[in-house]
Amino acid sequence: MENILLTLYPAAIFMLLIWGAKWHRSSHDVPADGFARDHLSKEQGKMIRGLACLAIILHHLTQRITTYGMMYKGPVTIFNYCGILFTAIFFFFSGYGLIFSVTTKDDYLQSFIKKRLPKVIIPFWTINAVILLSDHFIYGIHHSLSEILRSITGLTLINSNGWYIIEIITIYLAFYIIFSLIKHKKTATVFLIIFTLILIDHSFSRGHDKTSWFCGEWWYNSTIAFAPGALYPLIRERIDPIIKKHWLQFFAIITILFTICFSLSIYAVDHFGYYNPLPSGKKYALITLILQSLACLLFVSLITVAAMKLSLKGKVKSYIGHISPELFLIHGYFLTRVFPPQRKLSTPVLFALVYICSIASASLLSPITGLLTQPRPLPKISLRKYLMAAIISFTAFILFSYFLLPVIDYRSECKALATAKKGDVICWGRFDTDGIFFTREKLKWIVLDKNENELYLICEKGIAGSSYNRKHEEVSWENSDLRKRLNSKEFTDSFSSEEQKHMIPANEDLISLLSPGEAALYFGADSDRELDITRAAESSGTNINRMTKVHGWDMRDYRSSWWWLRGDKTSVTAPIVTSDGSIEEDSKYVNKPGGAIRPVIRLKTELRSNERMTQ
Repeated sequence: MENILLTLYPAAIFMLLIWGAKWHRSSHDVPADGFARDHLSKEQGKMIRGLACLAIILHHLTQRITTYGMMYKGPVTIFNYCGILFTAIFFFFSGYGLIFSVTTKDDYLQSFIKKRLPKVIIPFWTINAVILLSDHFIYGIHHSLSEILRSITGLTLINSNGWYIIEIITIYLAFYIIFSLIKHKKTATVFLIIFTLILIDHSFSRGHDKTSWFCGEWWYNSTIAFAPGALYPLIRERIDPIIKKHWLQFFAIITILFTICFSLSIYAVDHFGYYNPLPSGKKYALITLILQSLACLLFVSLITVAAMKLSLKGKVKSYIGHISPELFLIHGYFLTRVFPPQRKLSTPVLFALVYICSIASASLLSPITGLLTQPRPLPKISLRKYLMAAIISFTAFILFSYFLLPVIDYRSECKALATAKKGDVICWGRFDTDGIFFTREKLKWIVLDKNENELYLICEKGIAGSSYNRKHEEVSWENSDLRKRLNSKEFTDSFSSEEQKHMIPANEDLISLLSPGEAALYFGADSDRELDITRAAESSGTNINRMTKVHGWDMRDYRSSWWWLRGDKTSVTAPIVTSDGSIEEDSKYVNKPGGAIRPVIRLKTELRSNERMTQ
């Protein structure tokens, strides 16, 4: 059923394509009426790029749920291989727009740096800044000034789709330099195409590295489409009449060739690929690149020929086309950070959330980037509709987080309980770990012990900080403030009513701490007891030490802390595990602040029938 639901997404994109579109029919009296007058007009091009952007989002979503094609998820699985085709559309229209503009506008080159480049750079910089702000205020990730500057400008790629901006800016700069030096437009275009081919070869030779420029097949396996885009304006007057005269034959032949070539490219990706370690790996990579490049060339040719007959119209397509730069850049943020793989969402829900949040965010960012560059006319959609889209998206996200997500969590958690083994990490409950007051993240627990019906779990990280007791006085664990806090609503509300039915109280405590003996028993070495704490725990004042015996260097994302253990006597001190992982029973006064809280819980692996009936 889930696979069937997923087919609704490509179907929706196809319906959006044909909705309101006009199919041109030839007549005996006026044969020219059978074709669009300007099939690659500026507005038509934006609509095609907008639809391609929606398809690229679907491609990235499909890559995730199919593990890059390794798992079959119904017909939508084919989109795992389609990303290059839709990216090729962007390269094609970039090439077409540059050469068409420079050959039809006398002052285009003089104003190119001032007008054209900002339209690409400003959305890129703006969305990079948004990502950094979210890192700081939402996820608690702090960056140095040099890191901020490198990330915003793109020297360090923090946006998974920012590679395209870097590459297209490189080509734009080459265009500006070549056409400034060479006045003959056709000759300059040839040199620009040669530069593009050299860029493809350079990227191909650099191998694979996600953090560096021009490393990885996505940097070059669709770039070839820029070449026909740049060439088409120069030969259009001669080739268009021939295509129109034999349109059906051209369309049929290109369709057949594309189907064959695309099928071969899929085979090449699955069986050869770009990073085969065998001695013949480079040859396999070249075969894969050639077949994917041919598929891209045939695909943009097919789109160009089809556009001669099909004129796109409609406010929705026009609107998506206008926000496509922001939509292309922002959707990866939601796919990788807001809804990462750790959040076990059903795939149709994941698809819906990524699309809704991406379109809503792009709608809010597009007017901002437009003002930073130059006024960019948007379709006549009222401000009220903008606000309503944002409010509905935010409300849907909150309702999903608070009501639907716990149900989804519980079902996946129960499956994990049945198969969990000692040493496994499972999720149970939610707690604020990133410091955002209105969201709670899944809590991860390590299975310390297991018998036939029960699991004994300890939290993977320190999730809060506290003193053992508020007053400096002799106190037992039973009378300590920390025990009361652990079993208050602050912690017990981390678990839904269904989750709490699985939890087994120990000495009337639903949540407790390890004893010194248990800490020694379940962790074989000091290094195993070293504790990383959450960002929320750090921001609330939990003691932090970035240098330890094991991690003897400054690690930006490593936050070691000492943590409290459960005492077995009445004393003015309480046992702890130090930041180096050693156990000390009398070194900390009970009112010492800043100790990390690392809870333990017991769970039933299955509920009895009468307990299930009450759910």
